Amino acid sequence: MSGPESEPRRWRFGAFEFDLAGSQLLEDCKPVRIATQPLRLLGMLVQRAGALVTRPELQQALWPEAGAGFEASLNSAMRRLRQALGDDNAQPRFILTVPGQGYRFIAPLEAVPAPPASRARATVPWPLWVAAGVAAIFLSGWLFRPVPSPRVRYIRQLTQGGGLDFFVRPATDGRRIYYLKRAGGHWALMAVGAQAPPEPPRALPFANARLLDVSRDGRAWLLGKFRVRGEPMTLWRAVPGGQPVRLGSLVADEALWDPDGRHFLFAANQALWRARADGSHAVRLWTLPGRASWLAWSPGAHRLRFTTAGAAGYEEMEWRPGAGPPRVLPFPLPRCCGQWTSDGRYFLFSALSGKTWNLWAQRRADWRLWRAPQPVQLTFGPQSYWGAFTLHAADEVVVYQVERREEMQRLDPRSRLMQVQLGGRNAMQEQISPDGRHVAYLAMPDQTIWAGDTGAGGTLSHLRRISPPGVTAAFPRWSPDSRAVAYFSQAPGQPNRISIATLSSAPPRLLLPPAEPPTTEFATPDWSPHGHRLVVAISRHGAGGKERDAIAILDLATERLEIIAGSAGLAAPRWSPDGRWLAAFSADQHRLEVYSFARRRWRTLAQGNAFSIPDWSRDSRYLYYQDLLSPGQALYRASAADWRPELVADFSAQLASGIHRCGLMTVAPDGAPLVSFNRGTADLCLARLDLP
Repeated sequence: MSGPESEPRRWRFGAFEFDLAGSQLLEDCKPVRIATQPLRLLGMLVQRAGALVTRPELQQALWPEAGAGFEASLNSAMRRLRQALGDDNAQPRFILTVPGQGYRFIAPLEAVPAPPASRARATVPWPLWVAAGVAAIFLSGWLFRPVPSPRVRYIRQLTQGGGLDFFVRPATDGRRIYYLKRAGGHWALMAVGAQAPPEPPRALPFANARLLDVSRDGRAWLLGKFRVRGEPMTLWRAVPGGQPVRLGSLVADEALWDPDGRHFLFAANQALWRARADGSHAVRLWTLPGRASWLAWSPGAHRLRFTTAGAAGYEEMEWRPGAGPPRVLPFPLPRCCGQWTSDGRYFLFSALSGKTWNLWAQRRADWRLWRAPQPVQLTFGPQSYWGAFTLHAADEVVVYQVERREEMQRLDPRSRLMQVQLGGRNAMQEQISPDGRHVAYLAMPDQTIWAGDTGAGGTLSHLRRISPPGVTAAFPRWSPDSRAVAYFSQAPGQPNRISIATLSSAPPRLLLPPAEPPTTEFATPDWSPHGHRLVVAISRHGAGGKERDAIAILDLATERLEIIAGSAGLAAPRWSPDGRWLAAFSADQHRLEVYSFARRRWRTLAQGNAFSIPDWSRDSRYLYYQDLLSPGQALYRASAADWRPELVADFSAQLASGIHRCGLMTVAPDGAPLVSFNRGTADLCLARLDLP
């Protein structure tokens, strides 16, 4: 702002309008009864919206003489202000509490222009004209009165335990909401009512199946059968309670019944298709910029919206039948996974702000609105709210509340007992340095890399973040000399890269091989035995946006890449400490491969459903690996002498006690496997909205 003259004095947020000059708060154009000090408190927060207003600043401005009574005065004023705004401290829409520091105004603000100065008018001698003028004033005031903003009235959980697969769009038959829940080595199709507890898993002849959609008359289910969630599915049709029938040879990422009931749409191979209800006469409609999901018809089927995930990230697209190809809906944030309300007045979706997904709403243009209003953010964290699945009631929406809860445990190689590591830190991907003096890990949900020094009894000291602010990070790996950590990094809007950080305060080194095009992406680094090179997984985007995966060795001095022969379609490489071997799995995680540098060839070590990233013992004698979808999610090791598998641990007992997934992270210097136990990721919630 350039100065006091140009600073807006009236602000609109949600259903409220705040007159800073006149010290007045309006809700839906009606005055709100509120005391002077809460109103002054609101003024300070609004004037510095988005920034932290500290408690000392509030005391100096509002209660300079309060002394010891300041805390009580501030808490009382804040409580009355929240009551006036209908704000919730646990799930704030307007004012976020920063514990021990102060407050931050987090709602979007819209400046309201000052009303123009009134002009004197000549007396109108004709009473009829006067009456017409008065009527016109009242009519224009009603027509152009600001429409109140939508808001969340409350959110309540429908499920418990956090075992849901939140990337999957729910489905409904009008009475129940169907969703997927991780059940150890497979996924179960579950159901819950808006006013009833979850029901037992649905009985289906498939180990893993999604309910993609239910026809409008409720008589036909559209099912997707899969081996691993995220892979293309075979399509099936079933009558509730009946045996499914395969729909031709079709394979799809997502599918939805056409409103005519005689066809369905499906997304496959980065394209939108239409087929008859029996799976015949499939026709490609349009090529898409990425993989499509969350297909949603508007009421009346005038337009179809869906999410694509491609090189540009998450985007929302819209297609109007008969009006040309789908178009990307412009939005400054990554957005996805939306649906119209049943009356068609609003489109609800989720958008990523920082590292948190929140629920948004956009009202449709109508005869009172010349164009569609700007989208309005409805939730503000701290948990993520992913996806928007609307029900028959226009003011209700089902969303996933996402809060990943991870716990690292150490498996003692002798006693076979488990011991919690990094307790209370919600940590993953723990890595112990070769000298045993340091530890690095991925902190959730921020996805930042931290490092610290280890002490007696597993204590940590000198803990510091080594990934920079604003960067998503993962897969830390210590250098052989224990002085540096290589990790995956991604800045907003940029391709995946590899960074190297030391324990000093120096900024990380971002690796950018000059001979590679900017679209090349890198992941899962690991060090050579002498620390002069890295082995990385790379993806090169080819024609049509398709990726070509391979394994490459990156020289740290020259930043030159060398593709390993025969590595096409492989990912997640791990270099044995003696330098003789590489281990990697196929991009679909179905095969575990080992490469011999002496023989320069690969061999298949194991086949399965979803291998986790393997790791070597520090003496290179054993390769540890795990199929995340095997019974008990058992952990094995294979001897480099003959590659025969040996069972290390079975986690059936843990999975039966409420753990949803057990994943091998690494092998400690003493040979102890470190395993991440997932205690919850997402639950379904029902949000009741005010949608004016």
